[in-house]
Amino acid sequence: NIDKLCDGFNDCGDWSDEKNCTFACIKNNQRNCFRCLDGRLMLSAKQICDGSVNCNQGSNNRYCGNLDKSSKNVYETMFCTIDQEDKVYTRAKVCDGIPECYNRQDECGAGCMNETHFCNVPINCHHSIMNTEHATYTPSYCDGRPEMVNGSWDACGFGFDEINCTKRFYCNNASANVISVANRFVCDGVFGCEDGSDEARIMCQDSRFYCRNGQPVSVASSLVENGFQDCSDASDECPIITQKSTVFSSRHEMIEDPIFRGLFWAMGIISLIGNVGAFISIAIRQSRESLSPLQVSLNCFLLNLSVSDFLMSVYLIVISIKGVEYSGGYCSHDAKWRTSGSCSFLGALTVVSFEVTSLLLAMMATFRLISVYKPFKMSNIKWPAYVIPTLFAWTVGILLGTIPLINVDYFVSSIWFPNYFYSRDIISKSEFKLLFSRISKFTNSSPITNDLT
Repeated sequence: NIDKLCDGFNDCGDWSDEKNCTFACIKNNQRNCFRCLDGRLMLSAKQICDGSVNCNQGSNNRYCGNLDKSSKNVYETMFCTIDQEDKVYTRAKVCDGIPECYNRQDECGAGCMNETHFCNVPINCHHSIMNTEHATYTPSYCDGRPEMVNGSWDACGFGFDEINCTKRFYCNNASANVISVANRFVCDGVFGCEDGSDEARIMCQDSRFYCRNGQPVSVASSLVENGFQDCSDASDECPIITQKSTVFSSRHEMIEDPIFRGLFWAMGIISLIGNVGAFISIAIRQSRESLSPLQVSLNCFLLNLSVSDFLMSVYLIVISIKGVEYSGGYCSHDAKWRTSGSCSFLGALTVVSFEVTSLLLAMMATFRLISVYKPFKMSNIKWPAYVIPTLFAWTVGILLGTIPLINVDYFVSSIWFPNYFYSRDIISKSEFKLLFSRISKFTNSSPITNDLT
């Protein structure tokens, strides 16, 4: 039927009914027009991205994007109008140095200011790449992996598709698996090159910290001593050159000096045994012997003194035990331990012991002084005279030791908060409040939060 000539439909099966038309779909035995994605209509190249809906689903304008023109009046993106199976590759970037069309029309002979060296690659080598990547329509130029043609390097040469690529780091020793890696993967802590040259210390040491066990290879310097164990062996929290200032501790030990460690154990054990023995001895004596009121008052002070000193012995022994537990790698536990409830409790125990002991010793000295000046009056001392001061000592000591444990902002100056918002894991109270405020505003305005609540 003559009406079917030049209608854009393949009525003959070989497109012979479309040959002698106002535009040539077949020229030099090659197709020179665009086929709609539904496979029915063939359009002139001029009808691509012209704003008119010529295909049923508007596919001739689907992938046009912004049609900015280069200095050579070539579109920034284009459709490949010729390929092996009359199909269209999605938007090829014009003059970006990477041939994406089957006939390389996006790069070679396209009026590019600096025509890519890949235009010199034999066309059969280019076709081999395009056929290999046919399923995804993604040419493998400059992807870091050398392409083998027909199972051999001989036809096109080893790495012909990876020569002089921009924004890539070339491995010192290229292999059949990888020649180069993208610049963004250099010094990222993961080996991209088989020889590891993309993670070499001489190149990355200014911005990376290298884990001692190599798992991962390295982490960003900003992650060192931030409270997170980014290296599997926690070596990023225990660098040789530390930014933390400590008086008694070291990278390996809670108490660095071995003499001090020995003294802690010795004082703790001796104090524990001595105070328990003193308490039992005084209690037995108090119950069995007939003592004067002054002796009873002094024994009361001594009993309470042994209890308060016992608390200090508990502190010394627990600290010594924790020192053994963290021995060899204390730095990786430092922040967590010092901000733990156990450490705070031991601190409170120390304050209570110190304050009560000091007050009781002061009261005993006062009683002895009074007994020198007024011996007859002190010989008949009543129990409230020493019980009430003793209760007062314990009340003051417990208050001073426990008030800082109460959840009140007044006693908080800084917070251990492992996070990715600050470069350090210990932040001030004001910084934490500001961060919390910003997060609250963000979550309150997020539609996801409303759905979850």
